[in-house]
Amino acid sequence: MLSNYPLQQLRQYPWAELSQDHEETWHYYTGDRAWDTAIIPKLPLDSESNRRTMQEVRRVFQSVNVIRSVVNRHSKALLGQNFTVEVTRDGNRDEAAIALLLEFRRRNRSLPGVKKEPFWDATVQALVTGVGYLRVYAPSRMQRSQGLNRLFCHAPTLGSVSVTRDDSGFIESISYRYIQGNQDIVEKQYIDVGTGLTNFEVISGGKVIDTFKIDLGGRYTIYEVNLDPLVTDSVKRNQNAINHALTMIPRVTEYAGFLRDIVLNGQPPGIWDSDDMGRDRFIPATDPMPTGAGVINYIQGTPLYDSSGNVTGYTSPQINTHEPSSIAALTESYKLFESAIYAAVGQSHVLSSDMVLSGVSRQQQRADFITMLENDAQLLQEAAANIYAVTLIMGAGKNYVDVDVQVTLRLTTDKPLPEEKAAFREDFKIGLLSKKTAIAVSGNVSDPDVELKLIEEELNEGSGSNNIRQNGNPQGLPNGSGGSDRLPSDP
Repeated sequence: MLSNYPLQQLRQYPWAELSQDHEETWHYYTGDRAWDTAIIPKLPLDSESNRRTMQEVRRVFQSVNVIRSVVNRHSKALLGQNFTVEVTRDGNRDEAAIALLLEFRRRNRSLPGVKKEPFWDATVQALVTGVGYLRVYAPSRMQRSQGLNRLFCHAPTLGSVSVTRDDSGFIESISYRYIQGNQDIVEKQYIDVGTGLTNFEVISGGKVIDTFKIDLGGRYTIYEVNLDPLVTDSVKRNQNAINHALTMIPRVTEYAGFLRDIVLNGQPPGIWDSDDMGRDRFIPATDPMPTGAGVINYIQGTPLYDSSGNVTGYTSPQINTHEPSSIAALTESYKLFESAIYAAVGQSHVLSSDMVLSGVSRQQQRADFITMLENDAQLLQEAAANIYAVTLIMGAGKNYVDVDVQVTLRLTTDKPLPEEKAAFREDFKIGLLSKKTAIAVSGNVSDPDVELKLIEEELNEGSGSNNIRQNGNPQGLPNGSGGSDRLPSDP
């Protein structure tokens, strides 16, 4: 479900921006409409024969959601580890504000029914459709609470947010739609260029039923996250091809996956008898010919007759055995289209074990993937910093209007392969990598600084120094084995 409303109803509102393409693309990610987008030939259901045929095709239809896998892997690489938050006010680090924001984030992750935190949901939406949103709000039941305890953050569902811009692309207003009780509510916010305050209008039935203002330092309570979408038209076509190849495998196995014997010019099992006129006739057996281990069958030729009906000879039986049809072409097709998807989203290094690549090639692919992540991380860091700044202002007061919030994501990628680790060690030994960098890229240590301190402590105790001199392998490196009281309300 993309929103709280049927999609056809959403489109009756001029501000709803959920396009047909975004709807289709989102369903490619969820995988719940794989049959609708399947490229298998589909017969019109205008006859009983066609209905039976399509029912059989639907029965063996297969799908594997590679799109979901690559999007989630990209998101995990961005958000897999806790990001760091720094808050400075008047040039000083604000420990109390940092603690408040960490608690705010923890509460958002512990909401009933929430499987992923809002930053994850917004990131996935942006990676799938190109845009996602984050929104700070206070639930109705928390309106009388004080401080940050009344605030929460969520990722609005697709189609529930509309952004209007001027000719230069700057935001003029942001509208968010939700249901409160039986009311259809639109919360519109815009910044008064004269006062710098963020103005809110609550609209129901086309009428403004409430207004309020908050000094957010020129910010909105909704932040738009724009990322380059991973799910492009070519990726969707490759996903369709994967499902097509997978569907053909059970069809081939079911209809041509067994040994088949074809008997030519052979007499089938049965008996000879005479009809009422005394002519010979053959009566086929009702039971099939026995087959299996240890069974011996004798097959004779069928009689040949002359014009008078006399037997003149017998045919020479031949047995042709057909081996089961191979599914190798289909599995190769699956691998081809899967590789095409991974290449399109910069994750070819994940499939490197199945490809003929050198260690350098794998390192280059991983480096390209990290570059993609760094570009997205910069945008997500700005989004998180804005949301946290708004949260502090709304929850802790106007003293935080000029607060400086810095968020740093800790990127994580798949662990290097053994041959890549060996290359890292060689680079360290010849001086191309520092010890800290070599530890960081090994994939086995989460905090290189802590590991360096441990190594230093061991060296000070006199252990491990000989290994370093003799083997050039420092301990810690892998060995290859492994304002206002009024707040935006409910969503």
